[in-house]
Amino acid sequence: PGTVGGAPRVNVKKEFKEPEPAKVLTPKILKAETQEFFDNETDFNVNKITISSKADKQKVWKQIQQVKSLFREYRIPEYYNHELGTKIMFASTRRSYGYVRTSGNVFLKNIKKEEINFGHETMPSSEYSKKAHNRSKSRVDIENADLSTTTHEFFHVLSTSSRHNEPEFWKGLKDIRNEYSKELMKLNQSRAGVDEIDKIHLGTYSHTNIDEFGAEGFKEYKLSKSPSKYAQKVGELIDKYFKK
Repeated sequence: PGTVGGAPRVNVKKEFKEPEPAKVLTPKILKAETQEFFDNETDFNVNKITISSKADKQKVWKQIQQVKSLFREYRIPEYYNHELGTKIMFASTRRSYGYVRTSGNVFLKNIKKEEINFGHETMPSSEYSKKAHNRSKSRVDIENADLSTTTHEFFHVLSTSSRHNEPEFWKGLKDIRNEYSKELMKLNQSRAGVDEIDKIHLGTYSHTNIDEFGAEGFKEYKLSKSPSKYAQKVGELIDKYFKK
């Protein structure tokens, strides 16, 4: 239990038809769209929804549709208490773009997802042009950049629910991370050019821990037409264990 996905700030294969947004999007409309989905299509007991007052409402609409698409495409392991309320947010903070905050006892299977912050902001698009060790996050297609935080945090929703009841998935993810680290080290030791390293690099933030490695790999897998080698491996592993 704790907080995951608090990415430090930097200064889809299964298609569902996206509903047409209202001509004038308001926080009330965005909240209603979110509440209706969680009430009707998930087991989450959502008791509060927050939309940042600074958010671009059209972007938040797209982020809500991405949340809906991912929940429809992937199953969330049954390892949390549905009766305890969850706060859903699209409200990046000064410290992080998004996060998932949990509490409870994993052994009693009463994990509570207190807050899921899918964020409303993401890394500046100029950061994606940086290469290898100068780039903090994995690459996505520019037209999908606004969905980066949302997709990254969805992995944390999945990971906090599967930590103690999907051992084969976590073993597989650990193996991919070890393979990635070894190849990256080999390239660095051989003084390979930055372009060669950049081909597999998932961004420096992916090196934080296995959760962030999975989140950055998944994000690139879902939001890039040509995901890199290890993003592809991560995505295929997630598909194997969690795709409906």
